[in-house]
Amino acid sequence: RGRILIADEMGLGKTLQSLAIVKVYKKEWPVLIFCPTSLKYNWRNEISKFFDLGYESIQLIDSSKSKIRPKGENFIIVSYNLAAKEEFMKKIKQYKFEIVIVDEVHFIKNTNTQRCKQILPYITKLKRVILLSGTPILAKPVEMFPIFNSLRPDLFNDFFNFSELRVLAFNSL
Repeated sequence: RGRILIADEMGLGKTLQSLAIVKVYKKEWPVLIFCPTSLKYNWRNEISKFFDLGYESIQLIDSSKSKIRPKGENFIIVSYNLAAKEEFMKKIKQYKFEIVIVDEVHFIKNTNTQRCKQILPYITKLKRVILLSGTPILAKPVEMFPIFNSLRPDLFNDFFNFSELRVLAFNSL
């Protein structure tokens, strides 16, 4: 249904896998991408190569004052630092994004952080969600729950039930 967690080791092509997935849902573009600041230009370069698009179709948002211009065939790339700001996320919510890619999703595993408080409730409501992580998340249910809840709120809607399901799954191995 267009909601997935891709958790491969670094260098195995998670970026290209996610771009292939969004290509399937091209009618639902534009695509919103949340990522660490250090990866914004990498995303722009990979999108440009994969889709043979010029940089004018890929918008890097550098400040909360930047004007967002979502069009049919474009990508909006936002850093976690900017997405942590409530006033900026209000601006994002004005647009009807249906597809989001969240790179390095472990950056939003802590529900006490501003970025988690701003991003997770937002992506939970979107139609298509692609979460990427090349970094192992500790096997603590408290760190895993927010990620799985944002991916499948219908299945992982309660921390207690999530913890219980996780224990049952590991005990059956």
